[in-house]
Amino acid sequence: MRISNILFPSENICNEKEMYFKGSNFNINNETVSMKVGAVLSGATYFNSFSIEKWLKYTIVKNVSVVLVLKGKFKVSVCRMDIDADNGETVYEVLDETDYESVEKQELVLPCETKTGIVYWKLVAESNDSEFFGGYYSADVLPEDVREIKLAIGTCTFRREEYITANINSLKKTITDNNSPLF
Repeated sequence: MRISNILFPSENICNEKEMYFKGSNFNINNETVSMKVGAVLSGATYFNSFSIEKWLKYTIVKNVSVVLVLKGKFKVSVCRMDIDADNGETVYEVLDETDYESVEKQELVLPCETKTGIVYWKLVAESNDSEFFGGYYSADVLPEDVREIKLAIGTCTFRREEYITANINSLKKTITDNNSPLF
């Protein structure tokens, strides 16, 4: 089950590239990232990392994976970051690393073999025609465990009607236009 999409900068949400991707020597055009040899692209960001610890603790998901849509030649890593309980420093760990090559746009599925911290992915381009087309985090969920979602929003609208209406419309569009079984 798709549980979280990898997002791209968006005018109506946030257009700050650094909130979506870290790295060097890459170009974003719509929802495609073009990369040349040596370029680095990482999802260790606010919008594209995944709090595996919280998802495993507070939901019914199991066996989380990251699915990346790629074309070209890459070194692909699934990584974890966490806070060391003893000294409060950030710890970085590579969970899995693989070489990937394809002349066509294809999905690459990599398991996230950890139960703690924040999971993210990292790409290093090894050819000049490498492209990243997005992806998502997925997990196993038994159909009988899926629950109906009910959502309510309470807010004070005093002189904020226009702002709140725009945000509610954005939320409705995100939920109703999404093909995820979560919505």
